[in-house]
Amino acid sequence: MATEATTAEPPEIGAIGPREVTAAEPPEITAVVLEHARRGVALQVALRWVLVGFVALTVVTVPPPRFVGVCAAMAGGYALWALAVAQLTRRGHPSAVRMAWLALLVDVVVLGVLTLLTGVATPQSWTADVFTTGFLLIPVLAATQLRARVCAAVVITTAAVYVLAAIATRDANEEPWASLVLRSLVIVGVALGCVGLSRIQRSRVRTIGRLVQARSGLLAELTGLEERARRALSEHLHDGALQYVLAARFDLDDARETGAPAAFDRLEQALAESTRLLRSTVAELHPA
Repeated sequence: MATEATTAEPPEIGAIGPREVTAAEPPEITAVVLEHARRGVALQVALRWVLVGFVALTVVTVPPPRFVGVCAAMAGGYALWALAVAQLTRRGHPSAVRMAWLALLVDVVVLGVLTLLTGVATPQSWTADVFTTGFLLIPVLAATQLRARVCAAVVITTAAVYVLAAIATRDANEEPWASLVLRSLVIVGVALGCVGLSRIQRSRVRTIGRLVQARSGLLAELTGLEERARRALSEHLHDGALQYVLAARFDLDDARETGAPAAFDRLEQALAESTRLLRSTVAELHPA
């Protein structure tokens, strides 16, 4: 039982939708995977509100010289989008949990558009530089998915959009190439670290799933042992001491009617044998 538990592989965190969960998967592992996936999505939703607040505060405190209304409208629409995602994932339905990573692509698009809009159309503006800082939070959001492949896809997209936006706004902001490369290295490092963190977290979830499965197997085996022990004890008492007690009862009735010494001898022998068997059973249950 323990060997099977250690070799069983739980499903990929991304494969927890209703169509992917099959009867072959141990229910203990499926429950653990789904629970940790729900927690990851809940953390992602919470961190997205930090990003929403960051976008709104940037538009308010560091407004661009042009397209302030467009940026404000995008910030408001982004907040409504985050609210809709939070409502869809609040109940933790498997389909919503499985597709929650798609919201990360919207985060990348929003930041990318705002960066290009405030960086290309309004040269020498600090707004675009502030918006690019928000890209650093998206890999952290992707790491909460606990899926290394999904996390890698999101962080690669994030890094690519970040670099392209930096290149597109470089001439407008007169940024040297050395600064652009150094900034790009930072976000690549954060992205790689988040992918590694996602792999570690998924490994931990798999370990927990195996332990839960092994625990359930051991409990089932222990229950079976107790049931077999009770059955064996019942059979032992029924086929042993109980038979002698019943024989003694018949011998007692016979002795009352006939008064024959042989009946009393059989009665004594039956009681002695039943006493011996009961003492043997008690000693097996508790030797002390």
